[in-house]
Amino acid sequence: MKALTLILFIFLLSISSQAKVIRIGGLIHIPPYFHKLDDTGIELDILKASFSKIGYDEVLTVFASNKRAIQLLMNDNIDTLVSNAKDISLSNNKKVFSSVEILDFVDCAITLKSSNLEIKKTADLKDKAIWAFSGAREALGNEFFNITKNNKLYKESINQLTQPRALMKNRIDIAVSDINIFSHQAKLEGYNKSDFIFTSISPKTPRSLRFKNKKLRDLFNRGLKLIRKDGTYRKILKKYNDHYRASCG
Repeated sequence: MKALTLILFIFLLSISSQAKVIRIGGLIHIPPYFHKLDDTGIELDILKASFSKIGYDEVLTVFASNKRAIQLLMNDNIDTLVSNAKDISLSNNKKVFSSVEILDFVDCAITLKSSNLEIKKTADLKDKAIWAFSGAREALGNEFFNITKNNKLYKESINQLTQPRALMKNRIDIAVSDINIFSHQAKLEGYNKSDFIFTSISPKTPRSLRFKNKKLRDLFNRGLKLIRKDGTYRKILKKYNDHYRASCG
């Protein structure tokens, strides 16, 4: 019996060793896009489906900061990383290849309805107590950068999941976040969507994968194109229909 168990284990191990695995880094726990506990989410499901189309059997996810993920990519500990940063540089002048757009993040200026703050454009954020997602200064354009650079009440954090509570407790005037990340967390904490006003202050932020290997980048682009064509991409968005809004309005 023990011999049979050992043979079965070796057989399964040999199958596993032959599986094609892709390692994706740079993920952070930001439902509904990436959910660390059950390894799902809108963006993650799109990535998995795309890689499956080009022959990958398994996707391994590495949840880490963007800075850490860049180091992992440079050292070949991961194959690709998720990022919306404009510029990513590796040591030794190694080139990074960006995929086509996967989907958009919809970044908004979010205020409490009861605060009566009138936010119609980026300039209206000047001198307000703002909590933005990490990297917002660089991601949201020159106008946003200029109104925040001398604002001592402005801060950025990788952890966006406590923004709804901070607004509700009047600890900040404005949260700057993707509408779907904010709304998902607000709902979990029992807040109503009608408690908040979402105002567009920038174009949508395109998401893409970054690769060291151009051939792998091209293959991923092909897989993404295939799932758009065969309806898989649309089915994923439909699955998360209650969790994804394409605009701040």
